[in-house]
Amino acid sequence: MGQVANLLGTSGPLTGRDENGVFSRVPYKGEHGVTLVEMLVVVAIIGLVTAIVAPSVSSGIDSVRMRSATGSVASFLNAALNHS
Repeated sequence: MGQVANLLGTSGPLTGRDENGVFSRVPYKGEHGVTLVEMLVVVAIIGLVTAIVAPSVSSGIDSVRMRSATGSVASFLNAALNHS
């Protein structure tokens, strides 16, 4: 069982057997980094979330612009009525 777990769960060169007869692995210096596949998965997830959220944010911005324009028109009309 140890050999199967060791071979399936690790990457890198196998350098010989330990005291139990299981191949051991030499860790790389930069092994704590992120692989290209992991980065691509993260970028894909961020893209999906952005694609889902963007329409609602866009409509929210449009409604804020409409409220601002309505307020500006209302204040202009009030100023025109007060002026006359």
